[in-house]
This record gives sequence, C-alpha cells and structure tokens, in this order.
Amino acid sequence: MESAKILPRADTAARNKRILVAFDFDHTIVNDNSDTFILSLLDTPLPEEIEDVRGEKGWTEYMDAIYGHLHSLGISTAAIHQHQERVPLVEGVKEFLEFLSTNKDIVDCAIISDANGLFIPWILEAHHLLEVFTGRIHTNPAWIDDTDRMHIAFYHTNTWCELSARNICKGAVLRRLCYPNAQQEDVPSAAEELLKPLDDGCLYDCVIFVGDGQNDYCPSLRLRPQDFVFARQRFQLVNLLKKNAELVKAGVFTWATGYDMLEKTKTIIKR
Repeated sequence: MESAKILPRADTAARNKRILVAFDFDHTIVNDNSDTFILSLLDTPLPEEIEDVRGEKGWTEYMDAIYGHLHSLGISTAAIHQHQERVPLVEGVKEFLEFLSTNKDIVDCAIISDANGLFIPWILEAHHLLEVFTGRIHTNPAWIDDTDRMHIAFYHTNTWCELSARNICKGAVLRRLCYPNAQQEDVPSAAEELLKPLDDGCLYDCVIFVGDGQNDYCPSLRLRPQDFVFARQRFQLVNLLKKNAELVKAGVFTWATGYDMLEKTKTIIKR
C-alpha cells in the first residue's frame, strides 16, 4: 500500500493531460452518511412529526427539520461541528487524495454531493484535506443563523432529470465543471443542455467520477469512452451500471478502498 509520506508524482510524459476527479462524499470519501451521523447526538428517537417530513417533503426538508430539533434541545452548532469531525474516512481515501494533490498541475478534484456546505468542509478540515478541493465543493448550501440554528437549502431545483433528486442533478453540475466558459450559473438554462453527455468540447482529457449510490448514476451516464466511473463495490451504483450496461460509455472500475483507486488512477495518468 502507498505510504502517505512518499507520494510519487506522475511521470513527465503525462504532464500535458488534464484530468478531473469528481467525488461523491457520503460512503465515498467518508465511510458513513454525514447527514444521519448527527442523530447519534440524540438520546431519544426523533419525534414522529419530524419523521413525517421525510415522506411528505423530502430529504433536504427532513434534515432541516432535524437541525431545528437539535436547536430546540439546546445542542449548539459548535457541538455538532465537533461531533461531525468524528465521521470516518473510507480506508485509503486520505492517501488517494494526497496523491491527487501532489499531481495538481494536471489533476483537478471536485466534490458533487447531496450532503451540505457545512458538514463537508468541517470533516475535510479535520482530516487536513480541505485544500484538495479549494473552490470545487458543490453541495446543498447550509448556514447558521443568529440564534445558532443550522439551516439547509437546495443546491438548485431540478426540473429536467428524472434520474436525480429534486435538490441536485449531479450530471448537470458535472457538465458545468467540464465547460466552465459556457455559463456561469449553477446550471445552464436550457433543459436540453442540462441532459447532454460530455463531448469533445470538454475541458478535460479524462473525467473520473467516483460514487456509490443511485444519485451517482446520472453523472456516470454523461461520461465518454475515455472517462471512468469508479463505483464502490457492494453499493447500489455498481448494480445500476451492470443492469444498464448498454447505456454506459465510460470504463467502469469497482473499488473497495482508496488504495484501489490510487493504483488505478496511476495507470490512467500514464496512458
């Protein structure tokens, strides 16, 4: 396994390539669900009226209701912050990210996640990894109000993609990362543009999308033959890709640890 202290750079022949590695967060970088991890702060089950929010409105509204409940119990955002720093990383992911960081002249790293804009930086900072993703964390905005209550909102309102959740279409976000000069909004305005796969106008010679779940399926279908999906073994994305193999243009690599991804990415850089 690679040492975190000795991280080889890609060879000189690969230096003209541009590679994007875009990550999901929960069960991909961290080995848990960062949203539900906060529930271990509670000594009693959630009230029924909060559980009902999940079915009646959706996950984002459910999490916002949970934050309101924690606030009503006097649990401070400082306590939440400290608690979230305990979310564990997937084995080998720290070493993988450190390797990518040593090759930042050809590799850009991004996060496209249905988590939130407080939890992700808190957790990454605790593991000294936040700088790997500077300016490239795309997730639901979250903030703390004057009463010390957390809030969360939709990243955008998805009305164009049936494969994605209402609050974020990861495929549309991936397109924006690959075509930075097209439009500067969170997503382009035309629905047909939102649903397009990547093509030769993409900024990157190779795109690697790393994920595990159902909401990672949409971006996986946007990729080209020279791109890769890194799908976590024994999670839902692998099954979706196998079931719909005829729709998948990219290479599919299944992984169990960050060490697996590190070794595969070395071969991709050297191609």
